[in-house]
Amino acid sequence: MKQVLDRELIFIQSTHGDAHQFGRYNDIKGIYERSKLLGFERDYYEAVSHANNISLGFIQHGSYCNRVVTYLRALKTINGCVVDYRNTDIYFYSLDFLPFLIFFRLRRCRLILEMPDLRDVFFGDSVRSRVVRLAVRLMISFLNNIVFTSDRYVTYLKSKSIKHNLSIVIENKVRLSGINNHKNTRKGSLARGKIVIGYFGLLRCETSLRVLLNVLEASEGLELIVYGYFMNINEILQYKFTTNSKVSYRGTYISPDNLSAMYEQVDVSWICYPYSDSLEGNYRLARTNRYYEAGHFMKPMIAAKGTADADRVEELNCGVIVDYDDFEATLKSFSLICRENIEIWRANLFNLSKTYFKSSDCDYSELFYVLGQE
Repeated sequence: MKQVLDRELIFIQSTHGDAHQFGRYNDIKGIYERSKLLGFERDYYEAVSHANNISLGFIQHGSYCNRVVTYLRALKTINGCVVDYRNTDIYFYSLDFLPFLIFFRLRRCRLILEMPDLRDVFFGDSVRSRVVRLAVRLMISFLNNIVFTSDRYVTYLKSKSIKHNLSIVIENKVRLSGINNHKNTRKGSLARGKIVIGYFGLLRCETSLRVLLNVLEASEGLELIVYGYFMNINEILQYKFTTNSKVSYRGTYISPDNLSAMYEQVDVSWICYPYSDSLEGNYRLARTNRYYEAGHFMKPMIAAKGTADADRVEELNCGVIVDYDDFEATLKSFSLICRENIEIWRANLFNLSKTYFKSSDCDYSELFYVLGQE
C-alpha cells in the first residue's frame, strides 16, 4: 500500500495535454493528499482538456521573449495555487523555468525537475555552452530531486561536473492501462505481400523524410503510414512527402487513445531521432517515445546509427540500423526487412518482460521513497 503524503502536488506540464507528462502526473498524484495540474499551451500539440487543468498561458515555439513574459505571468497563477509553501511539491519539466521558480519565492516549496532532454546550446565547447553549463551547475543546488528518463543523462552530466545527490531515472515507458501488448495484431500488410512502415509523432526531421522518400522510390513492396504533426518542415518537401503514392498521411492523433489502432496497421516502426551531425547531443542520450511504443506493441524498429535507441535495437535484435550519411548502407539495411526477419524480431520482443516497455509501480519505487522523506 502506497504511503499518502500530507502534502500538495503542483504538477506543471511544459506542454498542456502531453500524454507522457499527463501519465506521469497520474502515476505520482496518488501518493499526495492534494494535487493540481497546470500546463503551458502550445500550437503544435493537439491536447485533450483534462479535468481541473489550469492554463499557464501560451508559449510560441522559438520565441524566447514571448516565453519570458508567459513565465512571469504564470508565476502569479502558480503562487495563487500554493496554500502552504512548506508542504507543497512542485514537479515541473522546463529547466529554463527553474530561475523563475528560484527567484520568485517558490524555492520554499520542494522542487522536483524532470529532464527528458537538454537544449542544443548545452552541448559543445563554445563560450556560450560553457556559460550555460555553469549556470545549470549553480541552479540545480536549489532542486530537491531531478528525474531523468535515461541513465545516459546522469553519466553525461557527471562528465561535465554536474551532479545531484538525488538523481532518479524513470524511463519514459508506455502507460496504457488495460492493453496487452501480446495481443496486438496486424491488419493485412504482410498477408498481402506488402511491408508497412509506421512513422508517428512530431514530424520535425527533414532528413528522415528525405531518406524515407528515397528508400520508397528505390524499393519494391514497401509502404508508409504516417500520423503526426509537421513542425518546421520545408513546404515543398512536405508536399512531396504527403502526396507520394507510397505514403499515406493520416493526420494528427490523440495519445494514448489512438496508439493501439495505429500500430495495428504497420509491420515496422521508424523510430529515428532527428538528424544531427554534432558529436554530442540528445540523440546519443535520449530514448524516444517511439522506441517504447513500438516495443510495447511488438513492432520491429528502424533506428538511426549512433543513437541511444540504435544501441538497444542492436542489443535486443529487434530491427535494423540506418545510416543517414550513407544511402547505400541504408538500402542494405532495408533489404533485411522481410517477412522472416520481422517474425524473428517480433519473437525477440515477445520474450521480453511485459514491463520492459510498459510503466509499472516498480519504476516509481525510488522516487516515492525520497518524496516520503521529510
